[in-house]
Amino acid sequence: MIEDIQIAAQIDKYQHWKSPQKYRYPKRPDGSSFAGNTYERVALATIGLRIVVDNPVGIGVARVLPYQMDQVGIDYKSAVYTNSAWIDLALNFEWPSMLYLLLLYLLICAK
Repeated sequence: MIEDIQIAAQIDKYQHWKSPQKYRYPKRPDGSSFAGNTYERVALATIGLRIVVDNPVGIGVARVLPYQMDQVGIDYKSAVYTNSAWIDLALNFEWPSMLYLLLLYLLICAK
């Protein structure tokens, strides 16, 4: 799984995530196949984090990652959409709001 994550995070080198149905998943160095779920989640999370870093004050509510990828010109053709809800929250709100949500969560869990 570590090897899958290392390769999937290289979204500029391995662009299979744009249309896994068309391009399939890349192969590991030993020739074996990837776990598709891991590959897509890591690739989309990497893209999402790049967009979050470029938009530290958020992009507005109800604008999830696929919408934002369209806005920055990423041609994403997969019907599957798997990434972390935290990335969507960070895109919708802003970093300070995310920190407040995390603090609130930790306070609730501490009780």
